[in-house]
Amino acid sequence: TNPTRPQGGAASSMFVTLLGCECSEGWQDAVTGKICHGHCCNLDSDPNGDWCYVKDRTCEEADWGYCRYAVPVDEPCINSPAAWLDSSGKDCSDYEEQKLCTASGEHGTGWHVEWGSFDLYFNDGHTATTACCACGGGAAREEL
Repeated sequence: TNPTRPQGGAASSMFVTLLGCECSEGWQDAVTGKICHGHCCNLDSDPNGDWCYVKDRTCEEADWGYCRYAVPVDEPCINSPAAWLDSSGKDCSDYEEQKLCTASGEHGTGWHVEWGSFDLYFNDGHTATTACCACGGGAAREEL
C-alpha cells in the first residue's frame, strides 16, 4: 500500500523515509533517468511504492529510502492501515496502551531493549512508526 500524501502545500520536512530521513526535492533516478519533480515518486514502478533520494545519506545508510508522509502533530491522525498488526501480532492500540513507543517514533517506556528495533517487527509494509499515530506514523484524517 502506498502512503497517504499530505494535502495542500506541505513543507519539504513533511516528506521523510520510513526511517524518518528527510527526502530531497527534485531528483533524477540514476537507473531509469526519469525525473521526480516533487519529493517522493515511483519512477521505476517499485511494488513497495514511492521512494526518494535522501538529503543525508548517513541517516538512511543509503542514498534513498521508501517514503512515509509525516503527519503534522496538530492534525487529526488515523492509524494506517487501520487493521495493521506487527509481526508478533501487536496492533497500534497495544503500542499506545503498553507505551511501547513515543509520538516521535522512539521506543517508549514499555519497550524492552532485548526486543531490538521496531524494524524487526515490520509487517505488511509497515512498522509501528509508519502505521500507528501513537508512534509518529499513521495518516492525516481527511476533512468531512
